Amino acid sequence: MVFQDHRLFPHLTVRGNLTLAEKWGGRKARVALDDVARFFEITPFLDRKPGTLSGGESQRVSLARGVMAADSLLILDEALASLHPPRKARLLEQIAALPTLIDVPVLMITHSPAEALRVSQKAIGLSKGKIAATGDTRSVLESCGFLKEEGNHA
Repeated sequence: MVFQDHRLFPHLTVRGNLTLAEKWGGRKARVALDDVARFFEITPFLDRKPGTLSGGESQRVSLARGVMAADSLLILDEALASLHPPRKARLLEQIAALPTLIDVPVLMITHSPAEALRVSQKAIGLSKGKIAATGDTRSVLESCGFLKEEGNHA
């Protein structure tokens, strides 16, 4: 699971955080650490501690750690909420490409219809804590009125 706040272990290096995530599942990772590091563009900081990373770098490490730990499902809970638009755009591309890296479904929780449209094929729309619609992403967003509210007709 990847959260909005990074929740990295400060006493471990980036490599240590990723290696620990691999052990959480009690199995060999579905993808090699070096491949995940390249995918999220974090190879240059593998030997650094989280306290030396920027917010965007920390979030990329957090996403990589989530991928390393993912066994049957990867949950991204508002994982991009605190990022600046240019970094967020790049990470959305990477999230959309995750199926090429891992064979695990990705559940992305977001309040942004634009983000949902960019990365998902299927969606569940919630309203007042209840399921309001399910189906293809655009149809769900339209039927729940989320596209009109955001002024996003992409």
